[in-house]
Amino acid sequence: MQHFLLWPTLSILAGASATIPVVQNSYTRNLLYWLVLSPIAVGLLSVVCMGIR
Repeated sequence: MQHFLLWPTLSILAGASATIPVVQNSYTRNLLYWLVLSPIAVGLLSVVCMGIR
């Protein structure tokens, strides 16, 4: 990922993860947790494994 895209992407994902608990429908909330938090976890794992360049 290009360096100038990193912070806007992280900001959007952080905003999305902050609004998930507001969702009342439990099925939709669980789906959003899987769709939003899984890419964040995989991204953090790849950053730790590869290191920030």
